[in-house]
Amino acid sequence: MKKCLATLCAVLLAFSAVLPSVSAADADVSDLLLEGAAAVSEDGYLYVGEELTGSDVAALFAGDVTVSGAGRNGYVGTGATVTAGGRTVELVVRGDLNGDGCRTVADYLLLKRAVLGISAPEGAFYQAACISGGTAPKPSDYLKMKREFLFPVKKQDYNGTKLAYIPLDDRPVNVDRVLYLAQSGDFDVLMPDDDLYSTKLDGTGTNSNGTTLGDPEGLTAWLREVDAECDYFVISLDQLLSGGLVGSRYLSNTDLSKEYAIIDYLVELCEHNTVYVFDTVMRLASTVNYNGLQQSEYDLFRAYGAEPRKILTGSELTIERIIAGYRSGPDGEEIATTLSEEQIENYFASRERKLRLIDRLLRNGGDKLAYLFIGVDDSTPGNTIQTNEISYIRTLLGEQATLFAGADELGMLGVARLANDLAPQQVTARTLYYGGGADQAADDYDIETLRENLNKHLGSIDVGVVVSAREEADLDVLVLTRSSYLQSAAASLVKKLEENIAAHIPTVVIDASSSNGEVLAREMVAAQVPLTMLLGYSSWNTVGNAIGIAVSQGIVRYDYLRFSKEVTEASDIGFIKGMTFAFVKDIAYIADDGRYIGTWLSSAQRLEQLMSGTLGGDTLLALMEGKAYIRGLDDYSTGKVRSIAVSNVRFPWNRTFELTFDIRSVLY
Repeated sequence: MKKCLATLCAVLLAFSAVLPSVSAADADVSDLLLEGAAAVSEDGYLYVGEELTGSDVAALFAGDVTVSGAGRNGYVGTGATVTAGGRTVELVVRGDLNGDGCRTVADYLLLKRAVLGISAPEGAFYQAACISGGTAPKPSDYLKMKREFLFPVKKQDYNGTKLAYIPLDDRPVNVDRVLYLAQSGDFDVLMPDDDLYSTKLDGTGTNSNGTTLGDPEGLTAWLREVDAECDYFVISLDQLLSGGLVGSRYLSNTDLSKEYAIIDYLVELCEHNTVYVFDTVMRLASTVNYNGLQQSEYDLFRAYGAEPRKILTGSELTIERIIAGYRSGPDGEEIATTLSEEQIENYFASRERKLRLIDRLLRNGGDKLAYLFIGVDDSTPGNTIQTNEISYIRTLLGEQATLFAGADELGMLGVARLANDLAPQQVTARTLYYGGGADQAADDYDIETLRENLNKHLGSIDVGVVVSAREEADLDVLVLTRSSYLQSAAASLVKKLEENIAAHIPTVVIDASSSNGEVLAREMVAAQVPLTMLLGYSSWNTVGNAIGIAVSQGIVRYDYLRFSKEVTEASDIGFIKGMTFAFVKDIAYIADDGRYIGTWLSSAQRLEQLMSGTLGGDTLLALMEGKAYIRGLDDYSTGKVRSIAVSNVRFPWNRTFELTFDIRSVLY
């Protein structure tokens, strides 16, 4: 229906108000424009609003004009023309990249491709991609468009959504934390019997399959069973093909027919389900206390793997050439080591096996996965035996995959990606760094900078990254970096955290300072920060692990609070348990004297030690008990924690690093 001139002028005034003045060369067209209706800019385009017919555009002029290029829907859009006085100008509708005069899902996808550099719109269509003005389309343009036009906000019923999960192994980081995370978003998690995915280190027995590793055939059978009742899957490829992370570092079989058959089934599973898969690039050394490997041999393998190799590019970057280059340095000389020939051969065979398995998946069905996370396990900055493997894998990755340093956080990221994919609107996060180390290597186990690692983690779960303090974001991610002035940096972060809590800004905190969480924890304790008001926290193990744990906590809980019709008490308890585990395990367990490498203690002794001390569990729980936690984002409503109890300290792998415990939380 034709719009009245007054309405058109009001709508278009916002566009014309920010346009440059009209040059004399445009007078033959611009002189005919009604005052305030629109203007021809200095770049020679006429910027108009969306959903205008040819008659609507003609009504902007005082004289006769010819409007050409109406689309099938009757609207004129980007690329259409207006001719008057012998001069023709093209129209630009901000955000209309397909020329139909409307901003739609199709335009969002075209805009995203333009921002990512996959396509290169030209002329009027390039100007249309710059929806917020400027000289080039920006990520914030397509994020804004996605939020405003692709997904109208509508509360949904997420409670009880079934998720089938196959963990990397049975360590607490891959089981306990993931279950707490899923519960915080009220997912119903289906898992196989732990006998099918457990790892047994030397001297701790075997599983029912007679091996010390998980059971790929049993897990495949389990997937077939749960397929009938579940549509969403988060699956560790290392577990499904190798019986776990340890197995993927150790197995060296060359007949991969069984593994290939499982991969083919996994691709088939993707045909009618939403499947998230995570995998690893084999680390520089295998696992201590497995198959007789001791710390001294681990150190030799890590040093050997960290030696630089000849970097392959172009047509030379093949699996065969990568394998052939394992033994030699950049100069072609064999790398010296005191490891035995048998040890070296098995090491190379394990690397080749993993490389061929991920190659099979990516070539035969990588495009069918909902998302693929690939973590570079236990790496180091610089050229290593992993470098060519990483480069090769990257050549096969599509848009729905990301590779970054990390491993043990990947299961949590899979749950977070699902939560974001179910959400009706993309979530954005502002990243703020304290300590000056954002653009340095995240730690001694990373391949990129801290900023790159965090951005890749956030991107992998479809979180839009906002870096400007002037741009709005849904939540803040505060990061403490390595620093020569760590104490003052931690104090600044805590001050910002307190301001955010007061201003009702949802916040995630990551301690990437490699200080065992101690410095930042002391600042939070001194300031009496109510720890329950954070949406996520971690300082666990490598920086990649800490990033994934913290942002997964924050995003799953944020999505649930913002988009779910109902927030259940069960989800609240899951959230409190997840945060309790993070604070007690990530801080109390390691901050005082590096406890995780201490002597063996009984369960009762370890519990007593865990809860005592200046940064012990009791100190941290005092900042949670009786404190508020966020229950709603629309009105920032809160609940309150009545009590938290930690008990039953145990060691699933019979080593102190994998300590876990039960948590009982009571709410008011």
